[in-house]
Amino acid sequence: MKKLIVSTNSQDPSQLARLNDIMTQAGQAANKAGARHAFEDHTARKADNTIRRKIADLALFETFLRSAGVPAVGLYENPQAWRGITWGIVEAFRNWQLQQGYAIGSINGRLSTVRTFAKIAAKAGAITAQESILIASVQGYTSKEAKHIDEKRRADGMHTRKGHKKAEAVTIPQDIAEA
Repeated sequence: MKKLIVSTNSQDPSQLARLNDIMTQAGQAANKAGARHAFEDHTARKADNTIRRKIADLALFETFLRSAGVPAVGLYENPQAWRGITWGIVEAFRNWQLQQGYAIGSINGRLSTVRTFAKIAAKAGAITAQESILIASVQGYTSKEAKHIDEKRRADGMHTRKGHKKAEAVTIPQDIAEA
């Protein structure tokens, strides 16, 4: 690309038009480069445990999509895999998790991951800005709402998936702990 030095105080319309064209081309090239690396840039700053959680969150989202007949793959690595994802799909995912008995905290965490990746996919041009805003509006549940939802699920005989945590911690004698 040729360098063009133009005074911004210049009143020459042809020089300003040329400068605008160059800036537009440079901006589009930068956007394309950013789009190619959007997900990598996001995950490069994350801890290994966070990355594992996000991969698992999006794997469950892909499972949901496939259960609905949508052949989803690559949502963690490829922004273009997000084409066609809408707020209605994200809301259906939230509701599906509820019906599957997932804990409210897990649902909220997965929604956060989906919203974050949808926002990045929008920056990469795979989702429209308007759809990204609508996806961001799909909210999880507050702790007060979670309490009521879990009460209703228990009353309906549904058990929630709260993980496989032990009821009590395993204790070991002090001398063994010190060793």
